Amino acid sequence: MIGKHGYAWKKPMFVYFKNTEPPIDISMAAVDEKNKDEDGFLHITYSGKDSGGWTNSSALSQ
Repeated sequence: MIGKHGYAWKKPMFVYFKNTEPPIDISMAAVDEKNKDEDGFLHITYSGKDSGGWTNSSALSQ
């Protein structure tokens, strides 16, 4: 994966929805449908660490 400044992304990024990891074989549409909040947004927590070391969160609209 290439970042916005043209540098290759060399570290893994872990994403969580409602503080759980999604199954590896699920589409983002299915994740959105199953995990979006009442406000219609899919709230994503992401981290560079695998075991609950969440560093920031963001929201993506449907």
